[in-house]
Amino acid sequence: MDYKEQLKHPKWQKKRLEIMERDGFQCQCCYSKEETLAVHHKKYIKGNMPWEYHSDLLITLCNECHCMIHEEQKNENELLYNFMKEKLTYTDYFLIGKKIADIFTKEGYLSGYKNILKRLTSQYFENR
Repeated sequence: MDYKEQLKHPKWQKKRLEIMERDGFQCQCCYSKEETLAVHHKKYIKGNMPWEYHSDLLITLCNECHCMIHEEQKNENELLYNFMKEKLTYTDYFLIGKKIADIFTKEGYLSGYKNILKRLTSQYFENR
């Protein structure tokens, strides 16, 4: 069963409704109640079906915020991939983190900035 089919499965539809009810049928990012809503997986676990996730890993978002978060995650991964190709010093990681922070805070993506700094710090210590 591919992912699109999994999202049509009755178990996912039930879980999705539970999450939306928990969140008051409101986007948890922009607080809209008027837009079309989706349930976002905060992280993916290999082998899990969409409905097998703990409720804490699911959040209600409007389609616009959902797309924005996925784009933010894509940008994070591309930036990290490019920076991690080479061995870097702690100072390099600090400067990269600062540059990324400037980009993300200007764009209003504070959560993306925090995620990148955490990942850069852990990558530095793994490479030592």
